[in-house]
Amino acid sequence: MPKNVRNLSQLAFTKKSMKKMGYRVIDMIVEHHTSIRNKKVRNRYDGTTSDSFLSIPPPRVGESPERVLKIIEQHITRTLTHIDHPRYFAFIPGPAHYVGALADTIASGFNIFASTWFDAAAAAQIETTVIGWLTNLFGFDKQAGGCFTSGGSASNLSGLAVARQVMLGGRWEDATIYASDQTHACIRKGLRILGFPMDNFRELVSDSNCQLPVDLLRQAIQRDRKRGKRPVCVIANAGTTNTGAIDSIDSIANVCELEGLWLHVDGAFGSAAALSRQHQQAFRGLGRAHTLVINPHKWLFQPLDSSILIVRDAHWLIQTFSVSAEYLQTLETKDVNYFDRGIQLSRSFRALKFWMTAKILGLNAITKAIEHGIKLAEYAQSMAAKFPDVQVTSDAQLAIVTFRFFAKEMTEADIDCWNEGIAKTITDSGFAVVCTTKLKGKTVLRFCTIHPQTTRQDIDETIRRLVTIARQLKRTLAGEGLEPPTKGL
Repeated sequence: MPKNVRNLSQLAFTKKSMKKMGYRVIDMIVEHHTSIRNKKVRNRYDGTTSDSFLSIPPPRVGESPERVLKIIEQHITRTLTHIDHPRYFAFIPGPAHYVGALADTIASGFNIFASTWFDAAAAAQIETTVIGWLTNLFGFDKQAGGCFTSGGSASNLSGLAVARQVMLGGRWEDATIYASDQTHACIRKGLRILGFPMDNFRELVSDSNCQLPVDLLRQAIQRDRKRGKRPVCVIANAGTTNTGAIDSIDSIANVCELEGLWLHVDGAFGSAAALSRQHQQAFRGLGRAHTLVINPHKWLFQPLDSSILIVRDAHWLIQTFSVSAEYLQTLETKDVNYFDRGIQLSRSFRALKFWMTAKILGLNAITKAIEHGIKLAEYAQSMAAKFPDVQVTSDAQLAIVTFRFFAKEMTEADIDCWNEGIAKTITDSGFAVVCTTKLKGKTVLRFCTIHPQTTRQDIDETIRRLVTIARQLKRTLAGEGLEPPTKGL
């Protein structure tokens, strides 16, 4: 029997051994948060070495916690790409706050079953409170409600399921749905899972600002009505992943109201910026959505995973997801039971981390951190635009800016290859992670600057290195050979 185990039949540890292991884990987390600037943003997984520790059969006899934690430290946490690093500019970063990590520790340590009032009334109350905070801040009426889910994919799928149930009684026949070509891929995935005929999905070409054109939307709806189709839902974006574009939500809401359509807003990334008074106008009409998605694990600085589906009428969730079974009869009360409001019966206490973070930091500090990210993207645009071989391809919106390196003497195919190589080179260096995307068929570099600890110096140095890499790769593509890096690279 391992020394740390007091009673093998109960798998119980001694109080002393639990404290020792717990303090060691907290030390690891604190060390990570306080030293992350000294780490590479991207690290490589060495399968040759690590597989001998990770890809092995389970032991018949337990090992010491110290040894297991050392394996985690050396072969897992040291091999990560740190999405919470100040110079992680790819995709949507995950700058999770330490308070959120502690909240997750509490939720897991007490194994809180956040599905029923019977099992965790206070947890249900906190989830209801947090959702109430956000519905009020976003301009929804009192009958609005919501439910925490695992992420934007689950929240968007759930929102579309609600739309199908309320609008169509659960059937898709002849239904058509409208969105722009900037809409997140998880929407298509969710519709496919829900059995929606994808031939009836109308992906409209976005305008020069990467927004859903309202005139094209109206025309598409009228064409489908003439064809005998049933327009049902419009999906608007409150901050696209590609460029941070915010659709004209209020104008789209007017169309939906006139045509009797459901308005679903994917604000997984961007809607957090509506908390800022400086930027609220861009989100005008948000409270008119029938369903809205926001991910606290993005721009509200929470650890994975944490997303919220907000609905204009809380009863719609029950109408869509509530089921009955003899073994659930004890729980069928008028109290708030979140298993009746979403897909999951067994669900973790996701609401605790944002509640705890908001209570300790306050909304003012969170809002300032959001505004900081927006200003950084604007600054990144101004710095990149100073270089003659840089072409800004979308102005900074929310906390995203895109640009590409450009040369008149190169073909578009070579320019695309060049920019892909630039992103790969700086990412492989470990100094920063920058990804590419496609805008109007062209490969561009994309910066997302939502980390509260990212500085102007981080932006300056990353862009300087990108310029140096770009010029070196250009010479290589031209057949002149790779020259040594500029001093300081």
